Amino acid sequence: MILRSFILKGFALIGFLGFSQEDITPSNLVIERIQTQECVTSEAPSCTQERLEKAILPILEKHLKELPVDTLKLRLAFTVSPDGEMERSEISMNLGKTTLSGKLKKRLDKVVKQSGPYEVFDYHSGAYQSWHRFDYQYKVLKLENQLLPTGTAELYEGGIINQIPLFPSCQREGDQKDRECFQKRMQDHIKTHFRYPEAAQRQGIQGTVLIKFTIDKTGAMKNLATESPHPLLNAEALRIVSLLPNFLPAT
Repeated sequence: MILRSFILKGFALIGFLGFSQEDITPSNLVIERIQTQECVTSEAPSCTQERLEKAILPILEKHLKELPVDTLKLRLAFTVSPDGEMERSEISMNLGKTTLSGKLKKRLDKVVKQSGPYEVFDYHSGAYQSWHRFDYQYKVLKLENQLLPTGTAELYEGGIINQIPLFPSCQREGDQKDRECFQKRMQDHIKTHFRYPEAAQRQGIQGTVLIKFTIDKTGAMKNLATESPHPLLNAEALRIVSLLPNFLPAT
């Protein structure tokens, strides 16, 4: 679990929180699965993944000029209601320093919605929704104006329930509440321990400090990295982070 922690800018403290799955503790929750209506009678486990791919490929190829890399990795992730209607969705690509255009993202999102409603098996009702992730990988053939599937992407096997790491004083109550509690505890920690360096004040030094670290599956913090405009601000940020408690691990 990678966590980007906080920003110090002048005397202002601004919280920023982002997570991505890496090393997690597995859970024993029921695995929710979905299939497109056309795939319900199919015996092929990859049917739904292939149906989605057939729909998204023409859209990706229309935006080929926006893809600056030789190999493209795409992930479609979404949650569904008990009736199989798509609710929340996230679309991500590895586009280097460029970002996914709003137009392309909107078109991909529309295709995923139109592919439903889905047939839902073993629906998981609770504070944490199942995320259904479909991964694709292509070789970008610029001259041929084509995307060639490489067949190395992970196959869909069922929904995944993510639970972020938490401060020990937080209780698990659902994804949004978990994030709000984490953010509040991080803000409280910064406000309690932050001491603007006197030397930085005298010299009028201010700027943004980015702290990035990993919370492993035991809840311990490691792989600390910083980006800072000045060593004085960097040292204070490191001191604050060193005082963080051991976290409840992600699942």
